Amino acid sequence: MSIHHITGVVGAPDCGAEITVARGENVTIEVTVTDSDGNPYSLSGATGWLTIKADAASAALIELDTSGAEGAITDAAGGVFEVYILPASLAALEGAYVYDAWVQTSGDDRHRVVKSTLITVVVPITSIP
Repeated sequence: MSIHHITGVVGAPDCGAEITVARGENVTIEVTVTDSDGNPYSLSGATGWLTIKADAASAALIELDTSGAEGAITDAAGGVFEVYILPASLAALEGAYVYDAWVQTSGDDRHRVVKSTLITVVVPITSIP
């Protein structure tokens, strides 16, 4: 399993971190959301979203959110959410893609917290049936 930690900022979505994952692995992407002063942004009652596309104008290849089994708000007061990418979701992917992350508050405010950033899917040497 690979775990990737990313910081997102409400009101200043020019942050992001390039990620490389291997096809066939379980991937956890943890997003820590802050305000523009670096303080934790409360995710109480919020939903976190992460989408992967071939490019910004393409249809989504993977869409994950924290409302079900594909993610969770793991520390609402600390502004932390996680999304989980299962091996089957990466099975047909290889190469460079883009992702971004959003937060939707309980009051329906929507904030892009991670800009469109590169995620690369590589084919591993070892293949586990």
